[in-house]
Amino acid sequence: MSRRILARAGVVGLQLLSCGSDPPKCDNGICTLPGRTTIKWTFDAYPELSFPDDSCLDMGAARVHVDLVGIDDPTVVESSSDELATPPTMDPSCSDGQYIFLGVPEGNYMIAITPLDSDGNPLVSAIM
Repeated sequence: MSRRILARAGVVGLQLLSCGSDPPKCDNGICTLPGRTTIKWTFDAYPELSFPDDSCLDMGAARVHVDLVGIDDPTVVESSSDELATPPTMDPSCSDGQYIFLGVPEGNYMIAITPLDSDGNPLVSAIM
């Protein structure tokens, strides 16, 4: 009988230990995950002609620069290369095929995608 009581007490003790931890702390006091805005690219795609796209190698592109500017709120400006961001960001490899911005407010945006050569020079010119 005393062994049963000890065994039950041991099980209850283990359950109390496993359920007694504090909830995780949030660094900024906001425990929600920021939204993700994914920008994907293809170059010279003509699916109606059965031509899927030019590869990064075909384009001579090593990296891609992505800019995002708010249409509804032009003060919202994000860039894939921001040395002042925390943590600093850099332009993604062209072969990644996408770039993800975190925490961009809901709204409409203009997106500019610029393929860059291995020296960081733009391979196209566009006006944004």
